[in-house]
Amino acid sequence: METLPEAMQEIARIAAEAGARAAIEELEQRERRQEQWRRDRRLRNTRLLLENYRTLKIHCESAVFQAELSADDEAEALSILDAMMDRPSKQTLYIESIKKSAQRTRIIIAHIESMMEVYRILCAKSQKPEDMRRCSVVEKMYICSREWSVEEIAESEGIDERTVYKDIKAACTKLAALLFGIDGVKRT
Repeated sequence: METLPEAMQEIARIAAEAGARAAIEELEQRERRQEQWRRDRRLRNTRLLLENYRTLKIHCESAVFQAELSADDEAEALSILDAMMDRPSKQTLYIESIKKSAQRTRIIIAHIESMMEVYRILCAKSQKPEDMRRCSVVEKMYICSREWSVEEIAESEGIDERTVYKDIKAACTKLAALLFGIDGVKRT
């Protein structure tokens, strides 16, 4: 027969185990929610990148700061920036911000274009008609210089308008993995 202190120790042990299990379960649920949030964010960011591709492309083509400067041009630009740096001002900060933005935008556009090419190749290799169609739908919706409406895409592909949206969703899932690497892959 157990004594009172032994019974209390057993009750404390059982309570501690139950509390630890509950805490571990809560942490696992929190991690699953966080992973889902990150995945949703990557899909949303993939969609945002595609939706803004044309505008970002125009930004790159029209930006004052160009990525491929000659050594002389770069030296001249640096001397101008250095001269401006002698007296830091809001204007200097804006110019630096614009320059960095133009550079980052060029990198993003190059990455999107590169990953779209990989996506085209993957779709062609799959030889599944729906993969080729999804690629075509995404290109018409976001990449082509001409803006296509959902109705026009549906008609050109011989599909229903709802299928256009389904194709975009499926393509964005694949493109998220291409654009964001392992962080764009759903972990189960």
